[in-house]
Amino acid sequence: MLGYFALNIITMMSFNRVTAWRLKTGTHPQNILKWGIIVQFTANLLMTVLVLSLSLPPLWAFGAVRDVFSRSQSAWSARHSSSAL
Repeated sequence: MLGYFALNIITMMSFNRVTAWRLKTGTHPQNILKWGIIVQFTANLLMTVLVLSLSLPPLWAFGAVRDVFSRSQSAWSARHSSSAL
């Protein structure tokens, strides 16, 4: 269980750093949000493929894809809304 928690933290940290770097280099927040949505869609598609092809995904695969999905949305949304203020 500790491994999944660590993956969650690492994923959140990574997306936060990428977002901060992209904002620092002058990338428009809407462009960052667009890529966040693309990552989210890809993670959801991968989760669906795993569920359909394996009946039920192994816990490591489900945890990794779920973390990418949830952390990418929270990281990019928070950055996008704070930059609009």
